[in-house]
Amino acid sequence: MAKYNQKLLPMKNLYFLNLLILCLALTSCHEDEEPIDSPLIGTWQLSYFVEEWEKDAVITMDFNSDGTMTFYGTVREPDSSEDLGYQFFAEGSFLIQDGRVSVPDYTYYTTDGIAGGSYVSKDELYLNTSSFGNRPFEVNADQSILLFPGGCEGDECFSEIEYFKVQN
Repeated sequence: MAKYNQKLLPMKNLYFLNLLILCLALTSCHEDEEPIDSPLIGTWQLSYFVEEWEKDAVITMDFNSDGTMTFYGTVREPDSSEDLGYQFFAEGSFLIQDGRVSVPDYTYYTTDGIAGGSYVSKDELYLNTSSFGNRPFEVNADQSILLFPGGCEGDECFSEIEYFKVQN
């Protein structure tokens, strides 16, 4: 009987050794990415009253330190912080290089032709094609304003847009 246990012991050790190697391999395959350290990180909003709708239009941009972002337009009652619905929603991952932000991996959903001022729930939006582009940006000294300067690049022209920081 002692001889039989001596044969099992090496197999049991081999099993645990293989299990340990597998665990180490799985944990070492995942690289920890450095979080993005930029004044762009945070939640930025642009809000304005639209007389013909008698509602506020709110555009929000969330840039996360893990390199992901969301960009969406909602409609609210005046002086309210509750969104009634969406006009568009986009999400993707962003890159910052040389004072410019680009969003190469981008999924964009819109109301797809519904009349201006209309809004729907997020799950009623339609997949659409759009490009965020490669936009220069500036953040002011106290990091309260995000500015996308106006100008033209190729066939695309942009108006100057200011967003205000609402959350870090």
